[in-house]
Amino acid sequence: MISHLLTEIPPVLLGTRFNKVIFSKDSLPRIFMEYNNSKPGFAIFEVVREAKKSGIPLPRLTTALDNIEQH
Repeated sequence: MISHLLTEIPPVLLGTRFNKVIFSKDSLPRIFMEYNNSKPGFAIFEVVREAKKSGIPLPRLTTALDNIEQH
């Protein structure tokens, strides 16, 4: 029902409501977005680090991360 409602409301009104309610100055979603200081791919780096500590080979993921770090 919510999905249907969101498709029926004109985008102008929906955008205004989102800005005033969901992304208001003191809302939690906005605070989370503003203070997210983690680097992209942080979770993947953590998985590879833990796998190396445990001796688990991740050849494709390690190669992909090496390619990302080079660029």
